[in-house]
Amino acid sequence: MTEAAESASEPAAPARPNGLVRWAPLAFLLVLVGCIHGALRATEYAPVLWGDESHYLGYAMLDAASGTTGLLPGTLPFDHRPELASRVFARVADPNDPTRTFRRIEGLQIVLLLALVTLTWFQARALALGRAAAFGAGAFVGLFPWFAFHAHALWPELLHAVLLGVALLALTWAFAQRRLAWLPVAGLAFGLALLAKGTFLPLTPVLVLLVAYAARTRRSAA
Repeated sequence: MTEAAESASEPAAPARPNGLVRWAPLAFLLVLVGCIHGALRATEYAPVLWGDESHYLGYAMLDAASGTTGLLPGTLPFDHRPELASRVFARVADPNDPTRTFRRIEGLQIVLLLALVTLTWFQARALALGRAAAFGAGAFVGLFPWFAFHAHALWPELLHAVLLGVALLALTWAFAQRRLAWLPVAGLAFGLALLAKGTFLPLTPVLVLLVAYAARTRRSAA
């Protein structure tokens, strides 16, 4: 049998999906989550403030009025005033219109939620999960009641979660792909997350132990 005949008898390798098809599940998920939260937002005709949201709204408008919109606050609060969040919110705030400010921040929160869904997708893929599992994880985060509530509130939890998501994904890439250049990215994102909200601060030693364990495992495998 000739080489041509042998190659003809072998089953053809399945074609790899192009980039558009490969990202279609993520794109569909983002559109789905965005449409659902956009519909929820449209049903609320008047802003409803829960708990201490009025403080966060006031901080954002105060920072916008004073021009204090830099993204690097000067102090590290522990769950007191989320300075980084108020600075981010101030960039879209209208100091003369609280209702417009509320709507703009709410729209920003939906964008942050979509970013969190995207990070969850990439985190699942970085952990060697299939596209179906990544889709399920992203859908769970995007439609989970806790995150769904915060997408329509003025609290800093979503900004905090997005920055932590960046930090964890960068750590995963750093040790899974052995590209330690991702470690500074992880450190910066984690530090900014603490400036957005101090909730994760008590768990910082756990993260340090995780990094040390990953580094030791990498040295053992080398």
